[in-house]
Amino acid sequence: MTDNYYALLGISNQATEAEIRTAHETALGRLAADTAASNAERAATKRELDIAVRTLTSKHTRQAYDASLIALQKGAGNP
Repeated sequence: MTDNYYALLGISNQATEAEIRTAHETALGRLAADTAASNAERAATKRELDIAVRTLTSKHTRQAYDASLIALQKGAGNP
């Protein structure tokens, strides 16, 4: 599982809902074209992408997610 849904989707933490959904669709397209990955790997990545888009497109879950990222950064000694 990725540490950062924004990085997984290749977007900034300021991305709009439309940008998040576009990035999700783009990532799914790349995933479908990835013939080197096994079916299990593709399925796991798709689940992760789906969780990322659901998390980041819901105002409340995105706020909680962003707060957890900030807490992790502070705990890691990052300003």
